[in-house]
Amino acid sequence: MIFFELPYCSKLDVRHCIDVMHVEKNVCDSIIGTLLNIKAKTKDIINARKDLVEMGVRFELQPPACHSL
Repeated sequence: MIFFELPYCSKLDVRHCIDVMHVEKNVCDSIIGTLLNIKAKTKDIINARKDLVEMGVRFELQPPACHSL
């Protein structure tokens, strides 16, 4: 990671830290947005479904082929 190359990085007590409050907020926003289908908050978009197919998981969620519509 580029931040580890900064000159002052070796002097820090904690070089990496996860901000639990913001992680919790972002996860909750994503889950609630998906469950309530809030367009500005949902992560269930066509690119996400294509990524699932590319990773080889959750084949039941793959988007339909253009010739099957």
